[in-house]
Amino acid sequence: MTPQTPAEKLLVAMDLHDAGLAMKLAQLARAYPEASDDALEQKLNEWLESRARRKWAGVEGFVERDLRDFK
Repeated sequence: MTPQTPAEKLLVAMDLHDAGLAMKLAQLARAYPEASDDALEQKLNEWLESRARRKWAGVEGFVERDLRDFK
């Protein structure tokens, strides 16, 4: 196997990220079978935001912002 370039490694990481999001979305769809696609997307975004808050809570200099401000 040929060593991967940094760009190839990044693509693999991005693919894994996308696969993880797809798996979480599928889990949410099983948990909330009556939910619309938009509602499931909202639940996924809420889950992602809650994980980010937990990860960075207590880190000096971290300022929590509403992600909607960046759209």
